[in-house]
Amino acid sequence: MRFVPRVPKIIIQDLGRSRIAPVVILIVVLCAAEYGFRYYFSVPAIIGYLTYWLGLSFFFYVVTKNLVVREHDDMLLFVTIGMTGAVTGLFLALWKVYLYQELWTAFNLIAEPVRTGLYGFMIAWLFVRAQSNVRQATFSSPN
Repeated sequence: MRFVPRVPKIIIQDLGRSRIAPVVILIVVLCAAEYGFRYYFSVPAIIGYLTYWLGLSFFFYVVTKNLVVREHDDMLLFVTIGMTGAVTGLFLALWKVYLYQELWTAFNLIAEPVRTGLYGFMIAWLFVRAQSNVRQATFSSPN
């Protein structure tokens, strides 16, 4: 009889139920992009920045969309998105300190979490604002 090791299956739906999994996936993807695009390969800096901001925008859009469905309190949504952005920014700043080991990365430990948190807040605010405009246009009668 042949021995076949059992490998645990990771189901995408299980990752979707976890609240920390999307944050971890984003951090890993952005750290890999930082290492690959900016540090290891010699690609133009615009590709690294574009990947970074598109990844963050998509992440905050998806998280905001999921939280808007679950939460009805906008303030709780904004605080959650801001804290998620700050934690993500802190991990990215720590990665840059390890990767580059230059003086600017020490200042980045403060700037990156604040910038990422505010960017997440801005994306969430735009999404909630767009949703409220859609609701008003849907429920208002033209007559």
